Amino acid sequence: MNTDSPELKWWVALNGSSVTPSPMALPPSLKVMPAPQMLLGYATQAEQLDAVRFFLEAPIKEVHKRVKMLKADTGVIKIEPTNPEPPSSSTNWFNR
Repeated sequence: MNTDSPELKWWVALNGSSVTPSPMALPPSLKVMPAPQMLLGYATQAEQLDAVRFFLEAPIKEVHKRVKMLKADTGVIKIEPTNPEPPSSSTNWFNR
């Protein structure tokens, strides 16, 4: 798998207080179980891991601000599944 491909992104699943990075770059057609409240796709793994750190360490007000700002940021893909599921002890990533 070519992880430098522009079609592939490094994903972060946000589901309540749960923040989970994808273990590899995946296409936007990915499937995640349980379905999170939001998926954020970053161009590089470094950006992904910076985002994970931020979401885990920042005050909740700052997290909400960052998520709102992402709507205007064309460098990050934002997907909001229609039927999010409750967080679980593990997140499974699938390449469709």
